[in-house]
Amino acid sequence: MKTYKIYLKFIELNLLIQLPILISINLLVGEVLDIIFELINKEDVLKLDFSSYTVFEIVLETVFLAPIIETIIFQFLFIEIFLYLFSKLTIKNKKGIIVFLSGILFGVLHLYNISYMISTAIFGWIYGSIYFFYKVNGKMNPFLAVLIIHAFDNLFTLLMDYTL
Repeated sequence: MKTYKIYLKFIELNLLIQLPILISINLLVGEVLDIIFELINKEDVLKLDFSSYTVFEIVLETVFLAPIIETIIFQFLFIEIFLYLFSKLTIKNKKGIIVFLSGILFGVLHLYNISYMISTAIFGWIYGSIYFFYKVNGKMNPFLAVLIIHAFDNLFTLLMDYTL
């Protein structure tokens, strides 16, 4: 019941407050996952090797192209297609199943290593949940909400991982 009250208060917040909160939660989750996988693997396996790329190529790919392409495929197309397909079925928790499958696919297609796949699957679940949150409350286009959060998440991750 308390979680629902927090949810209702969050819905009432201005969009310019909601998005930074969601971005901050994403960054916090990313840092926790980074610590966990670093403890398990004894090295930073979530940091990708960009040594053969220029700064422009890295920013273009990770902050712009990847969020656009991935949001189109994994949140918009996947979720909307499965919502349509599941609409004919009497399945409980359709949204949860769709978010779970979308996140798994998102993770599996990030083949860098198993830790990276698990981490991106978790982010896939977060992005899918955000997509549904904005689809239901109508405060913002769900595609744009996920795109903005994903792009900022990638930007901040780049800045933290490659400038410190």
